[in-house]
Amino acid sequence: MPNNTHPLHDFLDQPGRSGPYGGVLDEYARAAAELSTVVESIDETTFAKEQESNDPDTTSLRRICVHCINAAFGYSNMVRKERGLEPDTSGRLAEDHPLVPSEFRGHLGRAIRHTAETVEPLWDADLETLLATTFKSRWGQTYDAESIFEHGIVHLLRHRRQIERWLQGI
Repeated sequence: MPNNTHPLHDFLDQPGRSGPYGGVLDEYARAAAELSTVVESIDETTFAKEQESNDPDTTSLRRICVHCINAAFGYSNMVRKERGLEPDTSGRLAEDHPLVPSEFRGHLGRAIRHTAETVEPLWDADLETLLATTFKSRWGQTYDAESIFEHGIVHLLRHRRQIERWLQGI
């Protein structure tokens, strides 16, 4: 039975599960919680303020956060597609979505839960099945289900650092 007071419960219905996906999902949720805490500390004016950038996903803190949410959905949809399942894009946000800091945790939570739903059928899969679930990303790197979610963890950590530095004026 899930512990509803578990610190990762905002992101996972069943935190603390065993196995490789249990560890990956817990760390994904931990990275999401840390990023959400930073985002929730930002006032709405600072969050929406635009700056010049060559990358449209980094012109504001809002755009960075929308990018993080959409990327998390994108990673799990890559796995779904490779497994012959229909990708679910219903949780993705438009690039110009008027996201506010207080809504970020909920949107990112839906993306991490989407990931947990995606790996559920793989939970007890044998090694051969897991290794057969490989695909090439749109940026050309080959991943399996576990490694794309490890990439997702680091993606959130890197953007948390980017936001912290932005707030420090670095």
